[in-house]
Parts: sequence; structure tokens; C-alpha cells
Amino acid sequence: MTSPQRWKEIDGIFAAALELDTAERPAFLDEACGDDEELRSEVDSLLAHDVRQKVSLLGPRWGGHSPVGERKPRTENGRHRAISD
Repeated sequence: MTSPQRWKEIDGIFAAALELDTAERPAFLDEACGDDEELRSEVDSLLAHDVRQKVSLLGPRWGGHSPVGERKPRTENGRHRAISD
């Protein structure tokens, strides 16, 4: 099981990588993840599945935040709900 602290680390690197052009990401991830292959694998997996929604993994529960008063559109599909910025 991944600890909340580890998810914060993964989410921070993931969020920073989203801000970069795709061509810049490998060099950034090399630096950010160093020799931690598990960390790199987790971030690479998230980036591979990202559709530029920029959805934080953390949300309020794990220390991520949304500005007060910000409303996010929701799309419901059965039991799942997608929230985008």
C-alpha cells in the first residue's frame, strides 16, 4: 500500500510534468525521480493515462487543494464521477 506521503511525492512530480511539453518530460523525470524506478514507473503510468484533465490525485483529503468557491463540472457515468478543472 502506498502511503499518503508517497502519493504526495508522486502527485507533485506528476503535476509538474503536466506543465511541461511532452519532449521536456523525460529529462525532468530523470532528475525528479533519480534512481527510484518505482516512483518513475508510477509517474510514467499516470502520464500515459492522462488526457490533459490535470486532475490532482490528492484532492483535499491528502493535502491537495482547490480554491475556495471554485466549482468544477462533474460528469457522471454509472458509479463513477469525473471532475475536471
